[in-house]
Amino acid sequence: MELVAYHESIVKQPSPFREVASFVTVLAVILTAGSCGWSAAASGPVVEVSAWLPTTWDFENAWPSFVTNASRLACVSPVWYWLEPNGGVLARVTDGKSGEVVGPVEDDVRAVCWRSGTRLMPLISNSQPGRSFDPEMTSRVLNTPLLRTSHVRALVTLVTAHGYDGIEIDYELMKGGDRAAFTAFMTELSAALHARGKLLAGAFHPKVAEPGDDWGPSAQDWEALGKLVDSFRIMTYDHHYSGGPAGPLAALPWFKEVLAFAVARVPKEKILMGIPTYGYDWTGSRTGKATDVVPRTAPELAKKKGARIQRDPDSGEPHFSYLENTDEHFVWYEDAACLPAKLAAVRAAGVAGIAVWRLGSEEPAFWQALDAPAPDSR
Repeated sequence: MELVAYHESIVKQPSPFREVASFVTVLAVILTAGSCGWSAAASGPVVEVSAWLPTTWDFENAWPSFVTNASRLACVSPVWYWLEPNGGVLARVTDGKSGEVVGPVEDDVRAVCWRSGTRLMPLISNSQPGRSFDPEMTSRVLNTPLLRTSHVRALVTLVTAHGYDGIEIDYELMKGGDRAAFTAFMTELSAALHARGKLLAGAFHPKVAEPGDDWGPSAQDWEALGKLVDSFRIMTYDHHYSGGPAGPLAALPWFKEVLAFAVARVPKEKILMGIPTYGYDWTGSRTGKATDVVPRTAPELAKKKGARIQRDPDSGEPHFSYLENTDEHFVWYEDAACLPAKLAAVRAAGVAGIAVWRLGSEEPAFWQALDAPAPDSR
């Protein structure tokens, strides 16, 4: 079905959820009126805050967070689209099925953006329905001129037909051999979007040297990409990831190292440093993925397990351990207290701001910390 025709049809459909969402939106706007942005006197130079918004999972927590805090966001990137093997674009929709458009939730998100002045730039990833990131499929699309051209055309059609402000590319785990093809793709997409007055953002793997490791960073030429995108978002988290050993997710010294590397290669006004609002519960006596932990419930978990939360002096992150049956568990997460030092580093470097992964898992205190005076980052 034609994108525009379908989009117009869903706008006309009555939606009880949309009525409730609109009421919540208006209420939030009233409550937050007069308190938009940050106090320069209290916390130094204003930093841009963008965030990623899930709508096909954890929507019950993500939506209230977005509605309440939209006035603080320069941009929101709902996780809405997948790359298709033929270069097309596939949407994730609210009922879990796949199709050409995102569904009624798109109108609800758009309404909040309109009221709050937040840019809407949906994210497209190279993951697949029910699976993780697919670097082989991505490589075929990017290295085949016809497929690459088709993909650029599909993205431009999507952005213009839906009236988005732009699109965010999140193509992960690519190999170094795809570095030139990825840069060529972003070059073509950047030119096509900018010719239509649209924006391009990218989510990029963190690194501290070029070309970087061959699990994703080496495929991303920061100096070249920094000239092409309007927003350079560095995923400075998962330094210890769910499939590896336990440890801090975004240790402050590592965060600063990535930041310094970025500033030397990417225009400062484009850089957004990723801020995690999540954690992991690793099981030490067996291999496999850790389970997710969210900061707002981590203290409750520690109390339930009889564990004492400690703050690591090097990384700045809280952590605790507990024994369950014969398995020792190790929990690390990023709470609101981690934010001020990272904000101080961002301000000291003079970059644009931060990108929050993700809405819905953070503590309410996270938003309060945005206004609090930050400690010296030195």
